[in-house]
Amino acid sequence: MTPESGGAFLQNRIRLRHLRLIRALDEERSVTRAAERLFISQAAASKALAEIEHAVGDRLFKRHGRSVEPTELGRRMILGAHRVLSEFHALDQEIGDLVSGIAGTVNIGVQTLSAQAFIAQAIEALKREHPRMTLRLIDGVLTEHLDNLRLGGLDLVFGRISPDLMAPDLTGTPIIDDPTVLVAGLGHPLDDGRPLTLADVAGQAWCLSPPGTPTMDHFAQQLAAQGLAPPEDQVETHGTLMMLMILRTSHRLALLPERFARHWAAQNVLTVLPLRLEGITAPIGLIWVRDRKPAPAARRCREIVGREIARFRAEGDGAAA
Repeated sequence: MTPESGGAFLQNRIRLRHLRLIRALDEERSVTRAAERLFISQAAASKALAEIEHAVGDRLFKRHGRSVEPTELGRRMILGAHRVLSEFHALDQEIGDLVSGIAGTVNIGVQTLSAQAFIAQAIEALKREHPRMTLRLIDGVLTEHLDNLRLGGLDLVFGRISPDLMAPDLTGTPIIDDPTVLVAGLGHPLDDGRPLTLADVAGQAWCLSPPGTPTMDHFAQQLAAQGLAPPEDQVETHGTLMMLMILRTSHRLALLPERFARHWAAQNVLTVLPLRLEGITAPIGLIWVRDRKPAPAARRCREIVGREIARFRAEGDGAAA
């Protein structure tokens, strides 16, 4: 396949419809489904894809029956399409905001228990100043949130500022230093007052968050450092309420942020066991893409949340300055 002056095409002839098609093909992995999603015919989708591939001089997607898979060049084009479409979306929102005042929607990923009370207070402070702004809070796994943040699907993320996940492109402001503690339901056999070690608890039954979260990654590293195998008997859940119910009805162990755990211990729902977990201390904070210009609503949200963080920390409730 011979390129048709690829650079000139990308600069002068590419259209948003091409980028939307690339994104749809990435997410649907089918020309038919991508066409349906964009409300165009399959023939139109195939023609648009052929235009791009002819221009760049190589295949973007490999065909496997009715499905498609991106090539290496295709993966690069997919990342570029996400970035450009995200910028156009932000520009569209910015123009609307300039015409009608600060409004719009801010998408915020949330993966934290300890900062929920602070988040609720910060949201109310923001809504008092900008009642027309919509804040969409999305629960999920931190690694997935950060990927979505990079692609433009999220504007901000509340989660642990873990150095190995942040990379050079992300930055953040700490809110709370909240170490992870070991907890169990009331009456657990290990709740006898004696100090515990990892060797004492590794073979117990557990209720844990799925792998991939900073807490679970650090926990796995600590076990490996002491030559201990991961727990064989474990239930995995993202749901905090489900975890609390499991702890109340079983003799399982769990890992929770200390502030959250102390709150529920005071309600006689669980007990905090005497085991010090080293290294699971990355602060919980607000995270964003370092060099991306946010839409006005997202920028204003970050400003007000930052102001509330400074107030929270000045009162001695958050992370050390």
